[in-house]
Amino acid sequence: MKTFPIQADYRHGKEAGEIPWWLAEEAYREYEHRYHNGQTLERLAERGGFSSGELLDLLRNTGDNKKEAKELRDKLRIYEERERFENDMRTANTVRHDKS
Repeated sequence: MKTFPIQADYRHGKEAGEIPWWLAEEAYREYEHRYHNGQTLERLAERGGFSSGELLDLLRNTGDNKKEAKELRDKLRIYEERERFENDMRTANTVRHDKS
C-alpha cells in the first residue's frame, strides 16, 4: 500500500509517521482549495508531508457536506480495523515462530 509521510513534531512528542495515500489525497483536496500553490501531492511527500496538526486541520474541513464527512470517517475506520487485524496476525506469527 502506498503511504504518505507525516512530519515529526518533537515539541509535542510526536514522531514522524505515515498515513495511507488515499487519506493524504482527501487532505490534499482541502489543501489545494485553500492555497492554490500548484504543489502536487507527490511534491509534498518529497518535502516531508504534512505535519500532524496540519493534517487534522485539513481533514476537519474536508467535504462540503455531512455525507462526505461520514464517508471519510467510514473509510478511516475500515482502514484502522484492517491495520489492527494485520498487526494481530503479525504478532500471532511472531509468537508461533518463537515457540518453534
